[in-house]
Amino acid sequence: MKSLKAFFAVSILTLSSLAMAEGGGDRVYGRMMQENQKAMEQYALENGKTTPEVVHYQYGMNLDVQKVISTTQANKTCG
Repeated sequence: MKSLKAFFAVSILTLSSLAMAEGGGDRVYGRMMQENQKAMEQYALENGKTTPEVVHYQYGMNLDVQKVISTTQANKTCG
């Protein structure tokens, strides 16, 4: 009986460690970002605009928050 309890305890601990394993969220996010970059490039080509430059944030960068926020014009109409 004690060996059966020990087996169940080990099984539960093993299953709980598998539940905390990597879910692949980083890979999904990376693929999503690549698809977004391709879509932006395609949109720029179709509309005769320059391809936007993606700059990844690094600690200590000087950020122009107004420029980042006001790049997209807000839609002023309903619907």
